Amino acid sequence: MAAPNLFGVIDGIITKDVEWSPEVEKVYSPFIVNRALSQRKDTLFYAEAMNRRRDLSKLDQFTFYRYGMPKLTKKWAQWGKREKASELVELVSRVYGMSLKKAAVAVKLLTKSQAEYLVRAYTQHGGVSRTTKTTKDTS
Repeated sequence: MAAPNLFGVIDGIITKDVEWSPEVEKVYSPFIVNRALSQRKDTLFYAEAMNRRRDLSKLDQFTFYRYGMPKLTKKWAQWGKREKASELVELVSRVYGMSLKKAAVAVKLLTKSQAEYLVRAYTQHGGVSRTTKTTKDTS
């Protein structure tokens, strides 16, 4: 039998196809297992219970998941992904040198006219356009 990998162990916990062994102990990571199981609605509360008891050994956590959770047929759920920031949030972040998280908060505070000004002023090449006085050519 090939050495198990971590995601194979998680898959085995969900389907009840893996037993505790020294090979499983080497690859077992409580943090990653909790993270993977917290991505599913039907295993979220089990993962939360283990997050609250992070002082348990790997074997104790594995045993809880193995015998405490019902056998599931669908192995994986989509992992949550960060939403893409809007163009205005990225613009505010770049112009004012702040993180995307802080820029998202700042954008909520802008009025519509302020947001339009930022987009108009900073999306054109050359920065803010200013009117300049023309002088007569003396040649």
